[in-house]
Amino acid sequence: MTKTASPVWSRAECDGLLQVHHAGQSRKRTGSCEMKCGAGRQKMRREFWIHKVRSYAAGILPMIAVALVLCILTPARPAYAYTDVDQNRKGSLTVKMDAGAGFAFQIYQIGKFDKGGAAFVPTEELSRLNVDLGDSRKIDLGSGRWSEYAATLAGYAPRLTRAMSAETDRSGKALFQNVTPGVYLVLGTNRQVDRKKYTFSPMVVSVPTSGDGQTWTYDTTADAKFSTETVPEEKKPHGYTVVKYWLNDAGKGRPTAISVTVYRRDLQGGGSYGDWEVAQTYTLSEDNHWSAAWSDRTDAEFQVAENGTAVNADGTSYQVSISTSHGTDGQGNPYTWFSLTNRKPGTTVETPPSNPTDSTGGNGNGGDVLGLRRGRDSSVLGTGRGLNRIRTGDDSNMNLWLVICIAAGGVLALWGAVGMKKRK
Repeated sequence: MTKTASPVWSRAECDGLLQVHHAGQSRKRTGSCEMKCGAGRQKMRREFWIHKVRSYAAGILPMIAVALVLCILTPARPAYAYTDVDQNRKGSLTVKMDAGAGFAFQIYQIGKFDKGGAAFVPTEELSRLNVDLGDSRKIDLGSGRWSEYAATLAGYAPRLTRAMSAETDRSGKALFQNVTPGVYLVLGTNRQVDRKKYTFSPMVVSVPTSGDGQTWTYDTTADAKFSTETVPEEKKPHGYTVVKYWLNDAGKGRPTAISVTVYRRDLQGGGSYGDWEVAQTYTLSEDNHWSAAWSDRTDAEFQVAENGTAVNADGTSYQVSISTSHGTDGQGNPYTWFSLTNRKPGTTVETPPSNPTDSTGGNGNGGDVLGLRRGRDSSVLGTGRGLNRIRTGDDSNMNLWLVICIAAGGVLALWGAVGMKKRK
């Protein structure tokens, strides 16, 4: 028996069947149409998939709309420690270390909790120092910059009011009791024991603190961070340099000079260091490459802080940060470098600093500018080492997700609108 070839449908018949499919008929009918339409097969296939995509978009768009509404109506709130702090409740702070008894620590209150605990407000004393804690008057607890804050604030410690002092007991714990809720700078007093020197890194700690993002713990514990070194018997000169850097001002409108105070503390008979005292005041300017240098052969330690507030020609006040680094010079002698950065608030654009003087004998003083005692070996300043980050908050919000939801919804809505227009 001879098979009869399937007839090739006309273009009008194919268009009619396509309309039937659009009305809800089966894919099989449309596939049959494709096979018989001959030259119209590619168009049929394209029209079929366009119809499919429009159908899916019609089902998805309502869900996207609901998601957008939820994104908009959901309030942005901290995801970490957003419950209120009980301002009337006292807490405690325990600083732990494994080196035994007799190590002294001091705490300085630098901030008070904002409502909800997601940020802290600097104390009036701290605000007057113009320290660089960001452009906001409220400091985000989850900013990740607490180590930077600690390094800078250590330089200004001689100008802060000490809140409490405590020493470690035999178990290596220094306990501060009846602590008012707030944010504290914690400093350890460096100490020499049997020619072994303990150098502490500054910390910023909150009382209370939170570990689960929902509840506050009013008894805070922090591990002290410190380094140790053997004090060498050989008497070597220790060089120090302080350098001023400028940030975010494009090199325009800077003051002609700034004033820097160098603080010094000496080793006491019991092996601990005494209080900070003013050793020298320097004026830094373009004439000395915004730097000053000195040298010392004693066990004394040094710290620096800028005096007053540097103001740009446009009236903007610079904010100050301090960092400290250590190393050796070309002769293998110990060296400490203090970097003072004046940042003009706004979008940060780094400006290369002038080349600083890299000499311990700068300023025409032969490298011994402070009238310091000779005959004992030098020590290293520890504020730049192993800074400990203690984060007690992590503010997060849904702004990013809101943008993503809106963008996705907009794309799908546009797609559906174009499809509906073509269908008509």
